[in-house]
Amino acid sequence: MSVELSLDKAEWQLEEVRLHLSAAGGASENFAVALVSGEGSRWNTSLHAQDMNAETDDQYLPTRPLWFRKSDAVKFTYTNTNSKQWGLEVIYR
Repeated sequence: MSVELSLDKAEWQLEEVRLHLSAAGGASENFAVALVSGEGSRWNTSLHAQDMNAETDDQYLPTRPLWFRKSDAVKFTYTNTNSKQWGLEVIYR
């Protein structure tokens, strides 16, 4: 899975991310959340990572407001070797 979220808003804030798998991942693979900076790749950064080997759910709640510009995107990745069904919720304002 590789999903990229960008919004046509001057500024926006990421509030919460939820991933659900149909069963535990069964492989040592991270669900990752990363900033893809509109200012260029040298500003890209990892925001969150969780090994989903024995997990079915992951919830990422930033500890402080994460503000993004219109040119930024947030990328969600998970290799999903075992082809689990997945659902992704992203809450922003």
